[in-house]
Amino acid sequence: MEVQPEVVRRKWHQFAVLIEQALPPITTKDEFQRSSLLKAITSRSLRCWVAVKASEDGIYNRASEGILGMMTATVGIDPISNSKVLIVYTLTYVESMSHEIIHEGMKYLIQVAKDAGCGKLIAYTRLETIRNLVVNKLGWTSHYVLEKEV
Repeated sequence: MEVQPEVVRRKWHQFAVLIEQALPPITTKDEFQRSSLLKAITSRSLRCWVAVKASEDGIYNRASEGILGMMTATVGIDPISNSKVLIVYTLTYVESMSHEIIHEGMKYLIQVAKDAGCGKLIAYTRLETIRNLVVNKLGWTSHYVLEKEV
């Protein structure tokens, strides 16, 4: 479910921890602390979704202990090719999630990308489990990112 910016602002300390776990390699923790990530979410330039636990009666636990996983994404334009892409900035989970939940989340993001007129979706994750699932079970392509502090 998409999280409204007001909720992220109110519970920023909880969301910041999840985001920090999955920052893309182009950032550092120091940059994260000083970044305008919260501003991006509250201005809706970065959207946020969570997967939450549901009880047997179908009621969702929207408290922080009910969060299973989180994704943030923004639409970007590649400056060289002028291609529009949905950039999944963070992709992480708190607890073990079923493959079905992750699969449904990925299908949802693909639809978000299509609705935004994007030709591709790219995602950052530091979690090998998520990478293996989307590559091996969902047919995504994985590339390597090389990084060196300078």
